[in-house]
Amino acid sequence: MLAATLVAAVMAALLLTRNSRRTTRPLRIDELNGRVGRMSLGASKSDVVAVLGRPGSTDSPFAPLGTTLVDVGGPPAIAVAGRPQILRYDQVAVLLVHGRVFSILVDDPRARTRRGVRVGDPLATARAAYRTLVCRRAPAGESSAEEAAYPFCSARLRGVRVGIGRDPIRSITLTTSSP
Repeated sequence: MLAATLVAAVMAALLLTRNSRRTTRPLRIDELNGRVGRMSLGASKSDVVAVLGRPGSTDSPFAPLGTTLVDVGGPPAIAVAGRPQILRYDQVAVLLVHGRVFSILVDDPRARTRRGVRVGDPLATARAAYRTLVCRRAPAGESSAEEAAYPFCSARLRGVRVGIGRDPIRSITLTTSSP
């Protein structure tokens, strides 16, 4: 009985230690080269599944599991040629066009861009990091009321569009300029 309790305690400690390391390690967003962690724009669906596993959902909206596009302040519109497919995970959503990654939306608080912008930062941090950032009020649903809108900003960097949603920042989105 004592041995079983000891084994259970050691296993719990290992799991807690592993999970605490995972939550403190930053998730690198390389906005210049279109990469989020080990995933990149233009990758195939099988590449995404190899990195992230099977998606929790493939239904709309283009937002991580348990959230909506408005919750995370995602891009109000993404123009695509063809029928898109959405892969939804915890803290990440992937938009595929013609079987390739066209856009990646991240709301993980560990996410950090090369220029140091993080989920949770004030929008002013993104404006200072990206001088070409253009901001506007994105409609939040069908209401046209100003209070229902949220700030969404974007900038084009080397063929990759970086999107920043809400203030404080709730999401960072990378979108390719070519399908």
